[in-house]
Amino acid sequence: MSQSSTKNYVVLCVVGAAISTALVARASAGFTWENAEAAGFFALIGLAAQALAHRLPKGVSGSIGFIPFMSAMLVAPSLPLVLAVGLAMLAAEVLQHQAALKATFNVAQYVLATSVAVLVFDAFGGVPITTHHRPRRHTKTDLVILCDVSESVTSFAHFTLLLIFALREQFSRVRAFAFVDELDEITRFFAPGSDVLDAVTRLVDEARVTWLFGRTDYGRAFELFEQRYPDAIGRRASLLVLGDARSNYTDPGLAALTRLAGQARHAHWLNPERRQTWDTGDSVAEKFARIVPMVECRNLDQLGQFVRDLA
Repeated sequence: MSQSSTKNYVVLCVVGAAISTALVARASAGFTWENAEAAGFFALIGLAAQALAHRLPKGVSGSIGFIPFMSAMLVAPSLPLVLAVGLAMLAAEVLQHQAALKATFNVAQYVLATSVAVLVFDAFGGVPITTHHRPRRHTKTDLVILCDVSESVTSFAHFTLLLIFALREQFSRVRAFAFVDELDEITRFFAPGSDVLDAVTRLVDEARVTWLFGRTDYGRAFELFEQRYPDAIGRRASLLVLGDARSNYTDPGLAALTRLAGQARHAHWLNPERRQTWDTGDSVAEKFARIVPMVECRNLDQLGQFVRDLA
């Protein structure tokens, strides 16, 4: 074939590719990300196959790049596939340093073949394969609870602890610590299968949560937690504080709370008092809230929504 005939043949392929691509665009039902993702995926595989083209006798080269390109027809017979195949072939020709005329012909013939295949597929009522993606695994977090069990909030604290431990399957691990002016880990009272009333009774009778005066001391509780359980809060842990933020005019331990919150992946505070009473009397709610986001929690709806968001 003469040089002139070769150029004319290449031009004919390019024109055919352009016309068939225009017909695909006209018949297209519209752009979807699903088709674009599938087309891009198969085009990348085709590009890799083209890059690994093998040499045959007499200077001829062979490739299996057409296999992923044609396979994509069963999943995404659409304009994005035609364009993706064209771009993949263009990249392959550039990587292989092909002559301009040969590269143009190779790209055009693949675009022509793909677009004609799409048109034939649609004309005969072809139905694409529906793909399903495996849902992304939800990584469970650890939960560390610091719970004020002083008399003013004891009922709220006990109920919240019971609810959270009932939902323990939503977390990889749950550890709970109770305090008044002394701190004690109370996870042992909420072992799987434990009787609810027995757990609360044991917590009240056995937990070592009072020290000198039995009056809430947040600052001492935070500092004791830091000293005794330095590894309790890891990168995957959420910190949950339960309490009314009333410090009895003692040092609230803002520096210690800041360090604890900084170690946690997330930090939350549930306060059973009405927001209107925050920062009245001995309450330092707003100071705590600047460090750990604080939420008013006075009823089941508020508590249930919070637990769903937390999990």
